[in-house]
Amino acid sequence: MSSSPTSALPPGGDSAAVIGLGCLFPGRPGVAGFWSVVKNGLDTMSGIPSDRFNAADWYDPDPKARDRIYVKRGAFLARVPFEPLRYGISPRDMESIDSTQLLGLLAADQALADAGCPSDKADHSRTAVILGVTGALKMTVTLGQRLAHPQLRKALAGAGVDRETAQEVIERFAEQFAPWRELSFPGLLGNVTAGRIASRLNLGGANMAVDAACASSLAAVSQAVLELKSGRADLVVSGGVDTFNDPFMFCCFSKTPALSRSGEVRSFDEAGDGTMLGEGLGVVVLKRLEDAKRDGNRVYAVIRAVGASSDGRGTAIFAPSSQGQRRAIEAAYREAGWTPDTVELVEAHGTGTAVGDAAELDALSGFFASGPAPELSAPASGGQGARGATPATPPAEAPPPAEAVSETASSDASAKPADKPASKPSPKARGKAKAKADAAPSPDSGCGAGGQPSGSPASSLASGASGDAAAPSSGASAASGGAGPSASGGASAPDSAASEAGASGEPLAAGPSPAERPGQAPSRPQSPERPSGPWCALGSVKSQIGHTKAAAGAAGLIKVVLALHHKVLPPTIKVKNPLPPLREEDCPFYVNTEARPWFASGSHPRRAGVSAFGFGGSNFHCLLEEAGEIKIPFETGVHLLPFSGDSMPELIQGIQDLAEEAWLSVPSESLENERHAADYFSQAVDYHLRPRLHSFRGDAPERIFLAFPAERARDYLSSLPEILKEHGLKTEIFSLPDGLFFGRKDTGPAPALVYFAPGAFKLSAGTGRDLALNFSHFQMILDLFAGSRAGTPLGQLLYPPDLAPAALKERWSHELADPAAGYFIKPALAIALYELYSFFGVKAARTSGQGPGLVAALVISGWLPLKEAVRALGEIPPGTRKPSARPS
Repeated sequence: MSSSPTSALPPGGDSAAVIGLGCLFPGRPGVAGFWSVVKNGLDTMSGIPSDRFNAADWYDPDPKARDRIYVKRGAFLARVPFEPLRYGISPRDMESIDSTQLLGLLAADQALADAGCPSDKADHSRTAVILGVTGALKMTVTLGQRLAHPQLRKALAGAGVDRETAQEVIERFAEQFAPWRELSFPGLLGNVTAGRIASRLNLGGANMAVDAACASSLAAVSQAVLELKSGRADLVVSGGVDTFNDPFMFCCFSKTPALSRSGEVRSFDEAGDGTMLGEGLGVVVLKRLEDAKRDGNRVYAVIRAVGASSDGRGTAIFAPSSQGQRRAIEAAYREAGWTPDTVELVEAHGTGTAVGDAAELDALSGFFASGPAPELSAPASGGQGARGATPATPPAEAPPPAEAVSETASSDASAKPADKPASKPSPKARGKAKAKADAAPSPDSGCGAGGQPSGSPASSLASGASGDAAAPSSGASAASGGAGPSASGGASAPDSAASEAGASGEPLAAGPSPAERPGQAPSRPQSPERPSGPWCALGSVKSQIGHTKAAAGAAGLIKVVLALHHKVLPPTIKVKNPLPPLREEDCPFYVNTEARPWFASGSHPRRAGVSAFGFGGSNFHCLLEEAGEIKIPFETGVHLLPFSGDSMPELIQGIQDLAEEAWLSVPSESLENERHAADYFSQAVDYHLRPRLHSFRGDAPERIFLAFPAERARDYLSSLPEILKEHGLKTEIFSLPDGLFFGRKDTGPAPALVYFAPGAFKLSAGTGRDLALNFSHFQMILDLFAGSRAGTPLGQLLYPPDLAPAALKERWSHELADPAAGYFIKPALAIALYELYSFFGVKAARTSGQGPGLVAALVISGWLPLKEAVRALGEIPPGTRKPSARPS
């Protein structure tokens, strides 16, 4: 990161790139752990842990009982090891510092490391810290209780207790709390959370805490974006932190009353009866987008606008106002220059309270359904404007290799070289990095390239020659795997037996061209306006981790950033009967209850909004857009580890290197906690595996493919090298009781494979869902087809939302059964599946197809350019019984 000042930018002149993430939320630790909780719809609610307080001492089921709480549940952080000396904190001072300050330091450190600019390696003289923190911290309560001795002495005297006994009781009472010390005052202040991060991580920009109650996180992010736009900082650490869940806080929410009697957060459900408290810390590292592009940072997502408003004169200081919320939403869209029909995910405040959810749904649906105000139609700088805008660039002539990533219509994500990962080190970093770790930044590279690589092995979809290719026939037929039609003249595809693979011998491989990437609007045919019915997923992470108060906006923001990055619409759990407006066919929103692939539209990148509202009428709404980078090759919850080498010792060494690199990435403070160490090790394996995927060779003499649950990563990778040394070099086959199977045999030349693309199977909702969710190669193909299809979006047709109105689901089911849908979707599925096979080294010498599957065979074999197939199939109107079997 350059420390030289940057001139101020005009309002709306640039956007903020999210280049680093760090978080601690209930469930699993770290960013990958949080995404696992979100994506898999895990419920982290539990009873109040005994190390917080004994709930029975304060519990009474009657909400009106004096000085009592009526719930005994919430969502809580697991114990987190902390190394004070690592941050220059004396162990004897720990009890004088609130846990929010300590854990905030940990989360900020993680986020900077994730951004590729760790605090001990980069110049942070122009790095600011702006965090959402709600006033004083929980140590204020405990230290205040210690000062209650005059009242206690008076009460004891009134009860007839003698002075000597009363003094003994008071001293025993005081021993229940940390003593007042020199460091107590700063240790309990919310603003010192930011100050301590700036001090311990040596950050030289402004540091401050922003208090907007439960909207504090997004209020802080709003200020962070302004700090970047003003040019006063080049990097900002922002987000929100909150671990304040003691009897005092539970009583605050009990006496409002706002807590759920049922002990569950049911956002936007008729049974919603309140919220539940959660704990969490969420930190993002923000940078001007143009600077992130210049420095080669990995960009998770782009913040285009943050709208803010106050409720004005409402009915009560803590009552939600739909009018006030709508003003914040309108302000965000006005700044971004977007229309609401381009946004497909809204992470709502969604507390689960009947009044709050109803007001928020009213504000959102009123704005979405009414259409944009006239002043919203003119895009601000960096915005996209209305749907259906003319593409800024022409389609690419031929697809380059799969790693290439080009600029989205309005995401401003830089194109990457075709033969390198999407996230690359700075020149200085590359000069110092080792060859085996060239995707990671050099320790002294500052804030240049950062984070993990994205992309896939070097391979590309065959675009075919420019001549005409025959349309598929209705019966079973075969396509040549050889060279396609000549450039000078058309050549019809063969209509009989499968022919040999072409001279290149290369199969269809990893993905569409940059212009055909998910979210890349310029190359796609423009689809018409959205059909009637819901198009935007509405959800709330509070259903999983509770209401984290000052960190609530950060939790929602990080959830959406990861959803955009992974191209997944995440679920909201515990919703069975949505609020009545959500059951109407013309409502723009639906509650998404299971993870679904997020396909890009043909006219704009993936977009999302995040809301956070606070007591006192503070309203914030943040608009984000995908960065255009490709997600990791696969993300299954199961480790899929391919290794190859010229000899077994070389292969074993590769496994050992990966295990050692993963261990070095585990935070030292987590090594004492078995569960945390295993989680971080598993996440580190994913990180360090990605650059190795590029070097896997399907034709290597020695190959091994490991598949095991992520939680077993440490056990398997630690023991596997020795097992292979003992058995793999001596025998052709062996197995172990815990499920490990090993087979090795020289079978001679590999047999020629034929890939058959069927066309007669019946399509059903959900086909390929798990593959699309977990394998980017599979999703990229479906994503390309989805962007070209007129009518009902492919995501709703093939993966309909569970809680969509029954009439709509029935209509989508009929449309999916239409032969025209089959002629469009079946080739897409067949091509996507072959892409997945190709990634893992399975190559077909011949291809064959039946009915619509013949289109896939023609594309795979190189006879028909993919983009031409997508265009032609996308033009088949709904209701068409069967496309023409012969070319004109």
